Amino acid sequence: MHRFVKMGLIGVACMLIFSAGAFAATIKPKVFVHSNQVTSGVEPKIINGTVYVPIRAISEGFGADVKWDKKTKTVYVDSEPFFKKRI
Repeated sequence: MHRFVKMGLIGVACMLIFSAGAFAATIKPKVFVHSNQVTSGVEPKIINGTVYVPIRAISEGFGADVKWDKKTKTVYVDSEPFFKKRI
């Protein structure tokens, strides 16, 4: 009987440890720009300790205009699609 109690306590301890890690993984990062929370249709993700956020959400949070050129698959942030490169 004493053995079953030890096994039960070990099982409960393992469950608490692993469930705490799962809980931490479900917390979604919040993004703020100029003290205003930025929301997007795509949620921010944490990959290897780095937060990835859609560029449109951040750019529009700063008041920048965002354009997408489907043909060339290029994003323009506060820039015209036909700008000339400076050399």
